[in-house]
Amino acid sequence: MHVTARGDRFGWHRDGWLGRLRQDNAWDDDGHSFFARARILRRLCEPAAEAAFDRADREALERLCAALPELVPPLPPVLTHGDLWCGNVLSDPGGGPALIDPAASYCWAEADLSMLWCSPARPPPIASSRRTRRSRR
Repeated sequence: MHVTARGDRFGWHRDGWLGRLRQDNAWDDDGHSFFARARILRRLCEPAAEAAFDRADREALERLCAALPELVPPLPPVLTHGDLWCGNVLSDPGGGPALIDPAASYCWAEADLSMLWCSPARPPPIASSRRTRRSRR
């Protein structure tokens, strides 16, 4: 998906959802600006962030966002899953991987990898659950 579905800008034609939180997908020509605005700074007004971050924490995040062009090389916008975590990886009827998600956008491929890497352990495949139910009968 990351290799074949490249875009000419960052974002998506409509907003999406990251869990219960609205995902801002307003188009942007600059990946650093998009990631800072739409993926990091916009979360600072969420109740959990307001409770967890003091003024110094917020200022540190703002400095990090301002430094993104120095920290992250220019990367192309590619079609991303957006909320790639173990709960969105399912098995198809043949046991192969299948993805579900309402958070697609054109962003950095590494954003998907970081979401998957930082998520909890993957759930058991659907096929295993079916075998378990059958063996109990």
